[in-house]
Amino acid sequence: MLEITLAIYYFTRYKAEIALLLRYLLFALLLVDTVCLMSVLASAWQLLIQSFQTYTIKETEWTAPLTTYMVAVSAVAEELFLINRCRRLWVSVLVGYANRRANLLNRMQSVFVLGVLLAMVVTHVWLSFSEFWRLGNHDVSYWQAIMEFYSGGYVVAFATDDPNARRYGSKGAAIVASIAATVDIVIPIALIWQIHLVTPPHISKERSWRDTIVNVISSGGCGGIMTVILVVLFWVRPDIYYVLFNTMGHIYIITIFVNLLVSKRSPHEVPDDFQLRKFSFTANINLHTFSEQLDKYNARKY
Repeated sequence: MLEITLAIYYFTRYKAEIALLLRYLLFALLLVDTVCLMSVLASAWQLLIQSFQTYTIKETEWTAPLTTYMVAVSAVAEELFLINRCRRLWVSVLVGYANRRANLLNRMQSVFVLGVLLAMVVTHVWLSFSEFWRLGNHDVSYWQAIMEFYSGGYVVAFATDDPNARRYGSKGAAIVASIAATVDIVIPIALIWQIHLVTPPHISKERSWRDTIVNVISSGGCGGIMTVILVVLFWVRPDIYYVLFNTMGHIYIITIFVNLLVSKRSPHEVPDDFQLRKFSFTANINLHTFSEQLDKYNARKY
């Protein structure tokens, strides 16, 4: 329950600084995570009181849709949170452009990239809600329900009778499933790229492994890595895939709280004589990740 520990630490230490709307949102996400956990425990309990031989799809007619829906809500919340962070980084970069043409081009680039990311999240939301209602249909088989949710299309309706063969019902299913999975990969890449661009080279060279790991986690790297693993397991070991898929909600919530804690670590501002990668601007931006390195720099300078 790492997300609960992070939440308690965040609320107790920064209670006075948390906006009311953000506080309600975080409590709602923790409730979503709790409901997801309870549904997983309910499925495990039903499996234990029955047996592996008598356990059928009837026992999962409410737990499987509820778990899938809760994970989808957590995923969308994390994706929107990371997109907003990426947007704020882009704004901080655009503030200092003196060249109007360069400012316009980079603004168009940022709008295009953020628009694509947001469109992917909106598609994710639409597919999640539509497939949530499909999963409530008792005539939908177990493997077909998973495939429909993940790919977002009713492409395995005429697959063979073999349950495992439903995964190979259509090449289009694999293509659409891969597109749906990229939302958890592209967003961290875009965010890490923006962090790289605004990080001074001096700080980057002295960055510790701990800062690097925290930076990857706060950028959604864990969700991206798990998504790649899940795509592989979906085709190789679907039984293991579904077990790991139910834990994704915890990873999304942990990413959000790590992000919030990192944003409170340092009140320092970037010194004016820091050389930034690719961009040159005079606007001050807060560095939330590298307080120790910045203290060392100021100590040597003064």
